[in-house]
Amino acid sequence: MTVGCSGSTDPARIASCGPIVTELLDPNEGHVLAGVAMNPTYRNDPPTSGPHIGGLFVTGVQAEPVPKVTQVSTLEAGAVIIQFRSDRPDIGAELAPSAGARVVVAPATALDAAMIATGWATSMRCDRVDLARLDDFIAVVAGRYVGHGSTTTLPTSSPPTSTLPTSTLPTATAGPTGPSSTVADR
Repeated sequence: MTVGCSGSTDPARIASCGPIVTELLDPNEGHVLAGVAMNPTYRNDPPTSGPHIGGLFVTGVQAEPVPKVTQVSTLEAGAVIIQFRSDRPDIGAELAPSAGARVVVAPATALDAAMIATGWATSMRCDRVDLARLDDFIAVVAGRYVGHGSTTTLPTSSPPTSTLPTSTLPTATAGPTGPSSTVADR
């Protein structure tokens, strides 16, 4: 029997989001200078680590896609970013109440899922909105992997062992390519 968050056995609920994936760290992780013309590449899309501008981050609901360098800076600060396909503003409207100081909600122009939640070296892809799964992701991921000092616990060249706390969410590990919270907690 496959069980989703909160012990659900409803196949529609289980299938709404994939597992939380611990991503490999981008070997190009590091600070870049603000204002310098650049077009860095990232190991993952959307990125979960990699080149970024120290101290630059966004919060709350964003009307425009967040540049990748800003996404990584925001994740380094311990935030979660929930991105939705820009051709699906209905998803953005449904996600907007989830936004806050630790959670960014923003459109994205090219996603391989209806929405993707990211944290530092962590992601979860969803084919539709599942606020309970997103709340679980936020509770497990927000505030984790803050700063470069903690990144030494995750490898950059081999599949990592998840360092996240045990959760009711399924977890997985990315290959080389590749509790519940309230709005007030965000």
